[in-house]
Amino acid sequence: MIFDENKKAQATHDDRVKNLHRDFNIANSRSITNARILKMSKRSDHIKELREEMLVELKDLRVNDRDRYLGTLKNLILQSMVRMLESEIHVKCREEDKEDIESMIDELQTTYSEFMQEKTGRDEYATNINMIEGDYLTADEDQDCGGVVVFNSEKTIVCKNMIVSRLKQTFEECLPAIRSNLFPGQR
Repeated sequence: MIFDENKKAQATHDDRVKNLHRDFNIANSRSITNARILKMSKRSDHIKELREEMLVELKDLRVNDRDRYLGTLKNLILQSMVRMLESEIHVKCREEDKEDIESMIDELQTTYSEFMQEKTGRDEYATNINMIEGDYLTADEDQDCGGVVVFNSEKTIVCKNMIVSRLKQTFEECLPAIRSNLFPGQR
């Protein structure tokens, strides 16, 4: 009888030890998981801050380095022309960019024709560029960074070439490299 009581006490003690060990492992695992989540959250916040800083720099570029910004607009329009291969396009831009783009139209048309002739060996590529009147890109559409939206004459083909879209695309493509540079030695 004493032996049975001793055996029961030992079994109860063993169960308590197992439960304490299990509870400790669960708490330890939960603690490690919470630390990982906090670390990932902080990293994500840091990357968001970096993206926001880049957005601010692009907004600054549009306002403070006008020549560079206009060169970028020119290249965005040329790229749209090459992508679309249309004989007539319509350009939607920010209201403050309209006059600058209008002053580039002849140069854009010539550059496009020369580029296409050089690349294809054919002299059949010419595009008339028209500005869309009264409908301009808003700060909501381009997040104050600028860019253009190019349409064919029927407005059935649209080429959105906004600087903020480029930032998003480039940022996503480069995210693994950004992470490895910001957080070296981490996987």
